[in-house]
Amino acid sequence: TFLKSQKKSSELATPRQMTEAAIQQYLAEHQVEALLKDVVLKLCTAKPENVHEFIRDYMNDKLAEHTAEENAPPAPQRANRRGAVSASVMSQDEALHYEKKVVPKDAATMMALQKSVSGNVLFTHLEADELTHVLDAMFLVTKAAGETVMQQGDEGDNFYIIGEGTVEVWIAKDGPAEKFSEINEGGSFGELALIYGTPRAATIKAKTAVKLWAIDRDTY
Repeated sequence: TFLKSQKKSSELATPRQMTEAAIQQYLAEHQVEALLKDVVLKLCTAKPENVHEFIRDYMNDKLAEHTAEENAPPAPQRANRRGAVSASVMSQDEALHYEKKVVPKDAATMMALQKSVSGNVLFTHLEADELTHVLDAMFLVTKAAGETVMQQGDEGDNFYIIGEGTVEVWIAKDGPAEKFSEINEGGSFGELALIYGTPRAATIKAKTAVKLWAIDRDTY
């Protein structure tokens, strides 16, 4: 009886574990992680001089949206952005039948990909096993020099990391497209279109032959 009692006691969660579980539950219920990730992405896009004022306005807008939703009559169910960030969300049935994608890569490639995304806000919130799943799912895309990787105005589909080579960023504003910058090995592009589903904001062309590692929106 004593041994059974000891075993049962050891299986109970410690106060610290219970506290951590309660915190995780609270954060999940109130979508805090998604909210923080969204505001960081907005900051990266807008790059405001007054960060505090920007965050204040953002939170006020979110509060107004929340209040309006609470006071609005029930509406037909429609697709929402995943976690208030991604452009689409899987249904429960799709999630249940989703098959994990694994594209074989050697250790050096996995390390290079991990290094490339280490400072990217889209990946910093992922746990180690989640990041591994994302990197496992990345697939290879190759383009010859002069080929277009993505076209401004097209629907966003993939996020890319440059494994080898250099690409050029071309942007058309009020006239013909102009070269804006270059992205070299280890760099990445396609984040905003991937998570928001907005049209591509620039055209990306291969300056040299390039090897790209891509991840699609569903996997992300």
